[in-house]
Amino acid sequence: LSWILQPNPASDKTTILFAEPVAAAMSLEVFDLTGRMLLQQAVEMGSSHIELELSGFPSGILWVRLKNGQGSAVKPLMVGN
Repeated sequence: LSWILQPNPASDKTTILFAEPVAAAMSLEVFDLTGRMLLQQAVEMGSSHIELELSGFPSGILWVRLKNGQGSAVKPLMVGN
């Protein structure tokens, strides 16, 4: 899985940009530092990016995880209000 979060840090929204369009079932998960899941959603096949609204998330460091049948990748996201 090759992807970036832009911008990071972010305040109102961030975009997940994929190196290649999503070609298989994938899920997006967002966790806080305690491991509490704040969001879980399916990623549409063929997507080249996802816009993630941050207005309902707490300030601080969150973990963004993308998972597919071949593995997962986690990246930190700094949210500031």
